[in-house]
Amino acid sequence: IHQRQAEGDILVFLTGRDEIDTAIAMIRERLAQAREQAKVPRQKPKPLTAFPLHGALPKEAQMKALVPAPRGARKVV
Repeated sequence: IHQRQAEGDILVFLTGRDEIDTAIAMIRERLAQAREQAKVPRQKPKPLTAFPLHGALPKEAQMKALVPAPRGARKVV
């Protein structure tokens, strides 16, 4: 989705905190790998940030997930 779709954030529905934490870690890991593997700057993925959102998070962390992504960047919640 991040590489091939038009601009816009991505909202992912998962069933629990463990699944959310695993997904966030996987997204961050794969993004780092894609950046490392890019041979030229134009091959690097566009900016992407991943935020967890669940009831066990402090309010401040939940609010971070709701802040709009910077222009030209995509956010996964």
